[in-house]
Amino acid sequence: MIRLFVVVEGDTEERFVSELLAPHLAGHEISAAASKVVTLRRRGNAAAQGGGRRYGHWKDDLSSWIRSQGHLPNVWFTTMLDYYGLAFFVDGFPGYRETPGQRDASDRVAQLESAWARDINFPRFIPYLQLHEFEALLLVNCGVFKEIFIEHQGAVDQLLAEVRATKKTPEEINDGKTTAPSKRIMKHIPGYSARKATAGSLAALKIGLPALRKACPHFNDWLYRLESLKV
Repeated sequence: MIRLFVVVEGDTEERFVSELLAPHLAGHEISAAASKVVTLRRRGNAAAQGGGRRYGHWKDDLSSWIRSQGHLPNVWFTTMLDYYGLAFFVDGFPGYRETPGQRDASDRVAQLESAWARDINFPRFIPYLQLHEFEALLLVNCGVFKEIFIEHQGAVDQLLAEVRATKKTPEEINDGKTTAPSKRIMKHIPGYSARKATAGSLAALKIGLPALRKACPHFNDWLYRLESLKV
């Protein structure tokens, strides 16, 4: 069986991998486990996890996993990191300055993932950047929020109308400070911020992988690649 380590950004992505991706991949004889990126290590203290607004944190954590597990031929590594957040990395990100913003963000993400793979330089590492952030997946059918935030039925209708008015696919909905997927959701459903980890994963479960894959080509390509892993 393939063992897959998924280094993720925070609680929301960790739950998404554990509750949705891992059970699916188990059907492809892949044992997937999520781990939040380690952002701080101090002697004698537990590691701080999540966030990771420094590329050095991601590289150090991935390198640590590879050193400890990479000698095993059935072990692979991947990530789940928001593309939107790269603009806030204080120490930069591989290829970010060399690939200025383009009209088609998916092209830029592909270039950045390739640059990341070259920097980590390990054959069983599959970098993945989520366009534009995790919440894009939830815009596939944000009507499911009516089942989670039952006190905000009208607000969810407004969110649905706003998403439809963009006439864009979820992965195209953008990286603006007020118009990114999470910002749109929180504008209409302020309570999402405090319940993000549980509500985000639950919404994704209600939407389901088939719908997520159909509406999000980059996500689908990543998942297909994971399903195809071999020793």
